[in-house]
Amino acid sequence: SQVPRCSGARAGVELRDVEQRREQRRERGHRRANALHEIVADLQAQYGPAHYARIDTRVVQQLPKQEVVKRLSDIVLASLILVLITPVLLAIAIGVKLSSPGPAIFRQRRNGLDGEEIIVYKFRSMYVDQCDAAATRLVQKGDPRVTRVGAFIRKTSIDELPQLWNVVRGDMSLVGPRPEREHFVTELSQKIPYYNQRHLVKPGLTGWAQINYRYGSTFEDSVRKLQYDIFYIKNQSLLF
Repeated sequence: SQVPRCSGARAGVELRDVEQRREQRRERGHRRANALHEIVADLQAQYGPAHYARIDTRVVQQLPKQEVVKRLSDIVLASLILVLITPVLLAIAIGVKLSSPGPAIFRQRRNGLDGEEIIVYKFRSMYVDQCDAAATRLVQKGDPRVTRVGAFIRKTSIDELPQLWNVVRGDMSLVGPRPEREHFVTELSQKIPYYNQRHLVKPGLTGWAQINYRYGSTFEDSVRKLQYDIFYIKNQSLLF
């Protein structure tokens, strides 16, 4: 059979796309490494070198490769988890629908990698007319906007499970700083040094801050969680 004459040109375009993506990963890795060097140097100057070890240059060189492997593991694990918990997701969706009229899934704008806007998916926990897509109002204990089912899924964090689809799509990773709302990013970045460095990596379904620190919505909580996020970004590896 005759090979179409345009196949060579198409292959050339695809090859350039691959090289461009590789270069973007390298640039992102170097940008992240340089930013981390600046953060660590400043923290060492303030608190002493004993608290913040220097970044190994070998780790910096491995950043682009780690991103590829991390992405592949995210796709495999998130897809597997989605398949295994499909009955649970359906049960939660039915519970949300029965608790109040409206869709089971709620879409919300958050800041992702490099501060770019992403759409994250959550099980709806509030009454439809009280939902805030921009999330400019924090939820308080006993908040009347939250449904009874919503209170349970928020307390157990299972309202975040639809974000496994964000992981498969590539908007998020399984592990990383939690994606924050633009309103609060703008506010906190003006008050907390290095807050925007959270965006050096993809946001995560869960993070080191969520594992080691309680849920909190105060300014002091944000500072503490940022410390855990920076620790993760600086020390992350294929096993962490």
